[in-house]
Amino acid sequence: MLIALLSCRNTLELYSQEIKNLAMVILGHIEKALKMEEMEIRELFEDGIQMMRANYYPPCPQPEKVIGLTNHSDPVGLTILLQLNEVEGLQIRKGSMWVPVKPLSSAFIVNIGDMLEVKKKNFVLGLIRYENSIHLSNCLII
Repeated sequence: MLIALLSCRNTLELYSQEIKNLAMVILGHIEKALKMEEMEIRELFEDGIQMMRANYYPPCPQPEKVIGLTNHSDPVGLTILLQLNEVEGLQIRKGSMWVPVKPLSSAFIVNIGDMLEVKKKNFVLGLIRYENSIHLSNCLII
């Protein structure tokens, strides 16, 4: 049992480091897209706190009875989400409608969080803290 737990810990540590590397690559692309100085954004997050959470959402035989999370924004720089099953639990807001995000195998969903508020030459990326702001409108699939 102990050997299995240590093996799991090593796997999670490796996965965590790879996700951090991916986040740094994404932030680098954001810098380039906004024509910012190299490392201008990345240096803000490079030594920051990284959190990992695992949720399991089994398929529901009666989806109309599901009670989900309320509209929210993530209080982080980036949320990198890996959906492992075909459950369409994540929705983005498009105009006044909520649209389900279809899980794609071998793809991550990247949500831009509240802390990644970048302003450069009237170009704004991320959320400017509105009341009841909804991060899901900033969802992009890579």
